Amino acid sequence: MKNYLVLFFVLVGYSCLAQQFRVDWKDIPEHWCEKLDTLGQDGLSILSEEEGLFLADYFKQEGQSLDLKGKKIAFICSVSKTDKARFFQDVKSRYFQLNSSVSSRLYVFDENQKEQTGGYDGAIVFWSKQMLKPKKIISILKSS
Repeated sequence: MKNYLVLFFVLVGYSCLAQQFRVDWKDIPEHWCEKLDTLGQDGLSILSEEEGLFLADYFKQEGQSLDLKGKKIAFICSVSKTDKARFFQDVKSRYFQLNSSVSSRLYVFDENQKEQTGGYDGAIVFWSKQMLKPKKIISILKSS
């Protein structure tokens, strides 16, 4: 019996590690579906007003409000730094082809982390099989 309990907790633990935030498009205001082609067009790390508003809706959690307009956000695909154009392209293609979302997570940095990363207010990690710790994200940003 003890072995079964250990096995149960090991399996539950591994399944929890693989959990990622997934968006249900029915929870996103419909007007964004029409504007997806306009997002992520420049190569800047600073989010435009439209991009900030979209991402606030995309990562919205119950009872939380996000203000991402004008924020400097890093984009990390798996464990490599990329740009927002890649993220928004993936969001668009997943929506238009499969009506599904990109497996992603938003990290908001505190002042100390912001300083360590060279001024980033946060990071969006997508298509990562691991739940990256902030320390790992900082390391990725420092090395790029």
